[in-house]
Amino acid sequence: MFSASATVILGLIMKIDISEWSLLIIVIGMVFITELVNSSLESLSDKINPEFDEMIGRAKNYSAAAVLIAAVVAITVGVIIFFPKLWALI
Repeated sequence: MFSASATVILGLIMKIDISEWSLLIIVIGMVFITELVNSSLESLSDKINPEFDEMIGRAKNYSAAAVLIAAVVAITVGVIIFFPKLWALI
């Protein structure tokens, strides 16, 4: 949540254009959605089987990996959008 807020504030300060806003909204949404799916899967699997189960563990790991991939994509998009603008200020 902090990173999304900081990104929006930086976007306002840097006056990014509509296509850049669109990309940022998509990747921020992607991170939130994958985190919600991950949390849902973990809660549901813990309810169904509170003991350790290898297959449930794998599913949780895959779900967490999806969040990580979404975050890396979001960071990459942020760097592509903001790095040139910040570099121009130096």
